[in-house]
Amino acid sequence: MKKKILILDKIKYKLLNMNKTDILETLINYYCDGNKSKFANKLGITPQTLNSWLTRDSFNLDLVYSKCGEISARWLITGEGEMLDSPEPQPPAVIAIGNSKAAGRDINEAPPLQATDTISRLKQLNEQQQQAATTIAHLQALLEERERTIRILENVIDRLTQR
Repeated sequence: MKKKILILDKIKYKLLNMNKTDILETLINYYCDGNKSKFANKLGITPQTLNSWLTRDSFNLDLVYSKCGEISARWLITGEGEMLDSPEPQPPAVIAIGNSKAAGRDINEAPPLQATDTISRLKQLNEQQQQAATTIAHLQALLEERERTIRILENVIDRLTQR
């Protein structure tokens, strides 16, 4: 019984921790909606090289990190923690409102409103939220698959230990 628990612990550890292939697939989904060819192009490598990395469960860490700048180095190396580095807080967009004559210029000479910066940032955040939802769905599917694998392996171990 003790041996069975040790085997299951090792299997669960391996299955519940992200390997390099999982990390690559998550990046492919995040940056290119699952399109491996586009992701290879983003990295400046051939699709064959990317497929080789996926098959070997390895990748060029420096290259991926340099091309995917907002990715957390810790996550890229270990698969632990948040995938994205915490963004620096951005100051709110400044909107030119008020008495511009007091500033020595006519209202018609005021600089254009920077509301477009805010709208652009909101669109960017919305896009990131959609990408995060896609990544979460992918990770949930991976987790479900791994949980099924664990149940199958538990059954196999049960059958083997009953002999």
